[in-house]
Amino acid sequence: MARPASLVRRAIPWAVILALASILLALVPGFDVLSYHACLVVAPLLAMASGSLAVTAVAEARLRGRSLPSARRRAFAAAGILALVPLLALSISALFAGPCDWWYGLAFYAAGPLASAVLAVCAGLLIGAIVPGPRWASAAWSLVFVASFALPLADLFREPAVFFYAPFLGFFPGPLYDVRLSVGPAYLAYRGFSLAFVVALWALTEAVASADLRLRIDRRARWWAVSAAALGVAWALWARAGDLGFRETRADVEAVLSGEVADDWCVIRHDPSEDPARMATMLDECGFRHRQAAAFFGVPPEPPIRVNLYRDDDQKARLMGARNIEIAKPWLGEIHVAGMMPGDPVLLHEIAHVVAGRLAPGLLHLPTQRGVVPDMARVEGLAVACAFADDGPSPHEWSLAMDLAGVSVDLPALFGPAAFLNAAPARAYTVAGSFIAFLGEVHGPDALRAVAEGRPFEEATGSTLADLEREWREYLWDVASASVDAGLLARASGRFSGPGVLGRRCAVDVARLAGNAAEAESRGDFAGAETCLRDALHHAPGAAGLRRALLRLKAKEGDASGAAGLAAGLADVGEDDDPPPMRLVDVADVLALASRVAGRAPSPDVEGRWARALGELPPGGPEARSVIARLYALDLPPRARDAVLDVLSGGGPEAVDAVLEASAEVPDDALLRYLAGRLRIADGRYADARDDLVAALALGLPRGPGVDGGRRPFDAEAWKSLGKAATWAGDLATARAALSRAMDLAPYEGDRLVIEEYLERLAER
Repeated sequence: MARPASLVRRAIPWAVILALASILLALVPGFDVLSYHACLVVAPLLAMASGSLAVTAVAEARLRGRSLPSARRRAFAAAGILALVPLLALSISALFAGPCDWWYGLAFYAAGPLASAVLAVCAGLLIGAIVPGPRWASAAWSLVFVASFALPLADLFREPAVFFYAPFLGFFPGPLYDVRLSVGPAYLAYRGFSLAFVVALWALTEAVASADLRLRIDRRARWWAVSAAALGVAWALWARAGDLGFRETRADVEAVLSGEVADDWCVIRHDPSEDPARMATMLDECGFRHRQAAAFFGVPPEPPIRVNLYRDDDQKARLMGARNIEIAKPWLGEIHVAGMMPGDPVLLHEIAHVVAGRLAPGLLHLPTQRGVVPDMARVEGLAVACAFADDGPSPHEWSLAMDLAGVSVDLPALFGPAAFLNAAPARAYTVAGSFIAFLGEVHGPDALRAVAEGRPFEEATGSTLADLEREWREYLWDVASASVDAGLLARASGRFSGPGVLGRRCAVDVARLAGNAAEAESRGDFAGAETCLRDALHHAPGAAGLRRALLRLKAKEGDASGAAGLAAGLADVGEDDDPPPMRLVDVADVLALASRVAGRAPSPDVEGRWARALGELPPGGPEARSVIARLYALDLPPRARDAVLDVLSGGGPEAVDAVLEASAEVPDDALLRYLAGRLRIADGRYADARDDLVAALALGLPRGPGVDGGRRPFDAEAWKSLGKAATWAGDLATARAALSRAMDLAPYEGDRLVIEEYLERLAER
């Protein structure tokens, strides 16, 4: 028998590995505090180390004549010491990156790395007891560790869910953009399942190894009985995995999404509560989008794409794991979307992933880097290039505006390893989409298909990436400079600056607490919601959105003094920092809401802030329209005024209902009818939306400040919205007339492309 290395000698290299890993994590935003993402990296390393040391402890004990309890104590002690290394390192790092919620980070650490290590020690002890020889036992442990990921990864590949649970990892959520993470019931249920296995492994070790570690079968039945009972508990939990939320299969998803509509291009699974007429419209829209994507990539529109249409994000998050993020699985030919409405470009974006996947070789049907890692800049760039039409500026216009505004647009870095995930999502998607669209527009469809196949840019186009970048920048100036003005530069600077998702301070804690606050508020627990929001503000004190949410909560409670105090505090912050235009708007919104809670009209100071902001905003943009609407609302009757101000500042369903009621009470006001029409489009009430928008245009929408009677900032958007509403209402004559008028007024390429898409739909009818 080979002489095993001592436990101490084996522990030192693992301690060094864990220390180096912790130091590297401290250098990566989002991984530099004791939170979920750092634990995701530490858990498999600590588990591998703990299982390996347990195998060594058994081999050393057998060689030196020690007992099984002695080997167990030494293995757990070694694993515990190793677990302290990343825990201490990440806690120290958090002093510089935080203050985040260290105690909740400790919960992530306990559920992930610590629980994985305990399970690994028990597995290692059993393997060491039953496999002869330290080398064979170590090899067996390595095989068990790798095999433990086989079922989770198989589920990730073949099932709808993008999340999984693994014994030596814990929880993997899928997209890193989804940061609302917690140690919730599903995670605890899975660790209960893991605990049952720990007990089973412990009992099996006692059953097959005597105290002096000689292999034998214990004739006493108690350990076999304990092991069988623990395995029974584990099996019972596994059988209810779908109900408990830690393993969702296709059968679980389709049991909820039991409705189905289908044609030659799409199969849509949906919640049975959906309106059949809406599902028929969505099926037509899906077919239009599938044919559109197929034409873009030059492939046949077949086979049908499977669309899982969830009722809302909560349902989607529970069943397949992605909250506030739509998902495609090209290798399965399916997409997962929530609350989708006809005309939404996100549907085309996700369908584009599937259609582009028909060109990409490999198991996942995705372009990859070095044949292994999905090239996410290329993957998302292809989808954005296909779904290029969106309201407002196009990706070309935004990319040029970013460049001129000084927002970093490092194209070679974006297409480098992992750089896409580290960039701010809006910036990364937009730039990658603009560049890929440029390749198709300038170098032709063959180059586009070559990029989708995953071939290098030089092979696809005959030019290096550096040369292509220079050509792309020149092309942007040629096609987009006419519509890029100082106003768009200011909008681009605000919209695309800032860090990636994980670069935000305490992103996981803030997202969790904000979500908990919303849930508490929906239950009527205002005190609990306030506690969560104040805790979130402790981690992100500069988050104006959290302050507004807290102020709205005070308004619901009728706490006038509390609302006034919050508003004054936020106003003070704004004055100190000489805020940009939309910061002025945010502060004025808060002050206006505080006035409403106190039963007063907004003060002249509020009107002054809005007027100052309007003077600094680019005319004709959505931000300027929103401020003009606020100033206009000040002259409306109090109930209508408050409804408009509430919905414009981000109020919830109650604010929407209030605007709709106000538009019925004051039917001759153009702004109220315009807002009602836009809101009804979002709600799928297209005939009513058409009527509201027709009335708004006939009455005459508010003008902006300026010479020659002022600009007409609402007209382009109103005509385009009328064209959309009339299209889905089946009023084709009104739709064509409105879209033609909107095309004449559209300020940006993105708007014109959207209008062209609607005209294409009408041509098919």
